[in-house]
Amino acid sequence: MIENCRDLLSKAQNIIAKDAQIVNERKRHGDFFNIFSVLGAETKEIRHSAFIAELLNPNGSHGAGDVFLKSFLDMLGKTQRANSDENKVLFSASEFDFHNATVSTEEDLGGIHETARGQAGGRADITINLNKDGKPFYIVIENKIYAGDQNFQLSRYEKSLKQLHGDKCEYFLVYLTLDGHNPSEGSADGIDKNLLLLISYREDIKNWLTKNIQHTVSLPSVRESIVQYIHLINKLTNQEMDKTMSDEITNMLLEGNNYEVALRISGNLVNAKKAFFKDWMIKNVFEKVHIDGFKFEIDAWNDPASEEFNFGEFVNDNGFKIAFGFLYRNYQGFCAMIGNQYFESLNEEQKSKLKNVLNTSLNWAWFTPIEGFKNFNDDMIVSILKDSSAIKKAIEETINKITQALK
Repeated sequence: MIENCRDLLSKAQNIIAKDAQIVNERKRHGDFFNIFSVLGAETKEIRHSAFIAELLNPNGSHGAGDVFLKSFLDMLGKTQRANSDENKVLFSASEFDFHNATVSTEEDLGGIHETARGQAGGRADITINLNKDGKPFYIVIENKIYAGDQNFQLSRYEKSLKQLHGDKCEYFLVYLTLDGHNPSEGSADGIDKNLLLLISYREDIKNWLTKNIQHTVSLPSVRESIVQYIHLINKLTNQEMDKTMSDEITNMLLEGNNYEVALRISGNLVNAKKAFFKDWMIKNVFEKVHIDGFKFEIDAWNDPASEEFNFGEFVNDNGFKIAFGFLYRNYQGFCAMIGNQYFESLNEEQKSKLKNVLNTSLNWAWFTPIEGFKNFNDDMIVSILKDSSAIKKAIEETINKITQALK
């Protein structure tokens, strides 16, 4: 089986190499220019929510009326509920009154507070307010690109809807992610899973937008924005490969036992990713960073499966520690951190200087993002595996920035 894996990977690498040549040619023709990427909105959920909500808004600046909203509702109505294998149309656009339909972002559902049923409140990423059979109908969308779930997040939204509009209000909670995975138990604790819908950027949002391009023929600015946004989705979900090359890989996977071999390989990608953070980064990056007066120590929390994950820390002879890890789940928010106990051991002048280069955090007293490497995704891992010099340099510059502030 190992030899089969090597053979399949070798063949795939040849196709990928050919695809790289096509990509380079397309880059020279500006095919990869993307306004969302240029403006740094690739992974910022609030920007994605704003774009999607504007299209959903019947009174939006796109000028297409309720076309986008109606097709979105039809798509949602055919989405399988989180806890059910039953294929059933839940609702269709024809059931709603669109005269007073509203779409909002960051809607305030009340400050987070305790109720007899548990915590309620928060801000919903996207809220759709409709009328169905003369009664209010709400769709609350929680949008996740890379950020992790907050405790009781979905359950807070559900309790807020009931608190604000009564137990009889109709609603669905929608959990939108890149691949359509389930929310964490901590977020969805106690909610009615019959009213939870899971959708993805990879398929649902991409297909919804692709379907509606036909309605933007007379709206060139809108059409081009949607096309660029679909390109962004392809990038975020690893679907950028040239179609001819993609078809070649697809056909190859259906030959002989290649499909089985590919399944075995893909099943180990999760382990490979954990090993990248737990071992590879330690040996090939952190242990090769040399800063006078500091030595690197692996952190006791070096567990990529943990929600609180640190690689380790650089320690000097005085016991001053600069830790490196992620502020958020899913390997997001890579930064250098100084714990509160170490910050408090500094004199007032040192504290004042550090405040000019570091930010505050609820979990750590002070932190600074590692520029160019804030959020790790598969593309970044591929890039680092090919050449780790840039991230090594960024770590060294960050440590020097902090130590210079203490002089």
